[in-house]
Amino acid sequence: MNTQMVGEAARATLAGTMPFPEIVGNLIGAGVQAYIAFLRGKRVTDWGRGGDQHTEWFPGAAPTGSR
Repeated sequence: MNTQMVGEAARATLAGTMPFPEIVGNLIGAGVQAYIAFLRGKRVTDWGRGGDQHTEWFPGAAPTGSR
């Protein structure tokens, strides 16, 4: 999974500079098979075809540790 492309798609989503179908196409091209947006957790986690995962945090959000 190309995490740089995933990050670029996330920033385009937040900036509203790219239509959603194009963003999804870019995620597929980056090797993303699935993703879940955790709105309360302020992050999106993407999974690649090989089971790898990548998390993009919303602006101003960061990991808080285990609870």
